[in-house]
Amino acid sequence: MMIIFGLISALLMIYLFWFLFKGEEL
Repeated sequence: MMIIFGLISALLMIYLFWFLFKGEEL
């Protein structure tokens, strides 16, 4: 359970950083 939650959190963090860095939607 915790592993799945960790993976989802990691993906959300990557998406947020990508959005802030690029400044454009995917």
